[in-house]
Amino acid sequence: MTHSFDIPNYMNFLKWSPFGSYFVLASLGTYGTVMFCHLNDQDTVEVGLLLLLLLLLLLMMMMMMTMMLLLLSVLVMVLHQDEHYMCNEVRWSHCGRYLATCVVIPPVASTQAYRLDGSTGFNIWTFQGKLLEKNKKEYFYQFLWRPHPPTLLSEKQLDDIKKRMKEHSKRYEAEDERLRSEKRRAFLKQCEEECERFQQILDELEAWKVKHPFFVF
Repeated sequence: MTHSFDIPNYMNFLKWSPFGSYFVLASLGTYGTVMFCHLNDQDTVEVGLLLLLLLLLLLMMMMMMTMMLLLLSVLVMVLHQDEHYMCNEVRWSHCGRYLATCVVIPPVASTQAYRLDGSTGFNIWTFQGKLLEKNKKEYFYQFLWRPHPPTLLSEKQLDDIKKRMKEHSKRYEAEDERLRSEKRRAFLKQCEEECERFQQILDELEAWKVKHPFFVF
């Protein structure tokens, strides 16, 4: 054992993301608690801000710098905690960007199937714990992600992308901003055209009223 971390909630399930340093802890069953966690670049686990502050305060009171450095390397960061009532299955997408929590009916008939009545379905989350979709399905037995083909990039290319992530991010952010600006300009142009057409209709109505004063109420 290299590190240990005390979890305040009852958890009976852990699953790592296929890629990256993220993992999920869950309490499968009645509670359905889901915790999205992250492992840092030094292969140690980071903790959330509140727990970190409490530990730092304790360490400062003890005045033991060496112990503080040791503990800070084994702290856990819980990115988000949520619930999916009666959740009994958790599945990462093949890309590691999305997580599905599901309530499925067991393939073998049991008393649990009656308890799940009305709760079956699935939720889709980001790897950081943001809920993207909530979908209830009656008679829901299985959830599977679409098969993901292997990457065409070599390990060297993947490593290069990871090292230059900031550079790539800036380029794509600039491209996204350009596309957003184009959409804004197109929207404003459409609004102007609609206003011009509406004003033209008003002008035509006004001209018609001038020509036909007896029909104006």
